[in-house]
Amino acid sequence: MHNSLHYVSEARAVIFLAIFAGVALSMVEATLGPRIAENVRRQTYDRIPELVPGASSTSTQEISLQPDVGSVNAIYAACDESGTLTGWVLRGQEQGYSGPIVLLVGVDPQASRITGLFVLQQTETPGLGALITRDSFLEQFSGLPANTPIQMMKHATQPGQVQAVSGATISSVAVADAVNRTLSEFRNLLEKTDSRDHMLEQLPSQGKDV
Repeated sequence: MHNSLHYVSEARAVIFLAIFAGVALSMVEATLGPRIAENVRRQTYDRIPELVPGASSTSTQEISLQPDVGSVNAIYAACDESGTLTGWVLRGQEQGYSGPIVLLVGVDPQASRITGLFVLQQTETPGLGALITRDSFLEQFSGLPANTPIQMMKHATQPGQVQAVSGATISSVAVADAVNRTLSEFRNLLEKTDSRDHMLEQLPSQGKDV
């Protein structure tokens, strides 16, 4: 009987701690969530000119998304200072070795060619998987066709292939998968008349002729 009461007491303590931890985590997320989201937004806009040549961060406009757009987390219409569309920046993600890898992919107005790539968030292993953030790795994607799946290789020898970070195959492949899936989903949106019209309606008049 004594042992039973002891176990019940321990169970109650575990349940109380679990509830307390859950409430504390919710409070932290509620407090820091908006701040984190704003930092991500600010960092995204700062990168726009690097991802799409000729684009201005102040003229770029985030496109409101219709429901069920697949793996595309966000779409930005990258415009120059006159409001003319110079390309798109897409935010997508894929599970890496240690956690989600969030990317920004720049493409031309027709989404036919990649113009830039940036790793927005990652928690990969320092000195290994985290090397996917290096320019020497990301620059391999610039200029590649956006309508052909990118192949991640140990040694890139053919067009459309990208050389993986040595010792970080999983992280490298996750980047390629994120790019391929995000581009595929976005091209599908452009091919659907209602989705395409929904996006173009949000652009300045100079950028609607895509």
